[in-house]
Amino acid sequence: MTPAEDIKVVVKADNGMYLATTPDGLGLSNEVYGAVLFDYVDDKVEEKIIQLRQRHGIILQAVPLKMEDVLETCDQCDEKLVPLKAFFDGTQFLCPKCRAG
Repeated sequence: MTPAEDIKVVVKADNGMYLATTPDGLGLSNEVYGAVLFDYVDDKVEEKIIQLRQRHGIILQAVPLKMEDVLETCDQCDEKLVPLKAFFDGTQFLCPKCRAG
C-alpha cells in the first residue's frame, strides 16, 4: 500500500467542530482527539462528503492526520500501535506483548 492510499483523516464541519462519537451515536466535538478516525480511501470519505453536501447542504471537509499524531507508543519497547491496542496501566502505555509480561 502506498502512502497516498493510507491517509487517515478526521471530518470537520464548517463551524470548526469534528465528527465524533457520543453516547447517542455521532455528534460534533471541539476536540480533535475525540474525533472519529477514517481511512480516506477505504471509507470513501470524499464521496460521502459530496453526497452529504448535495443531499442535505451539510458542509464538511476531510482533515488529514500525520500517523505520529494517531499512534500511541509503548513506554517499554517503543512500538507504535493504534490506540485501541494500547493499554494504560495508570502510569504508562503498554503494547499487548509488554502488558503480557
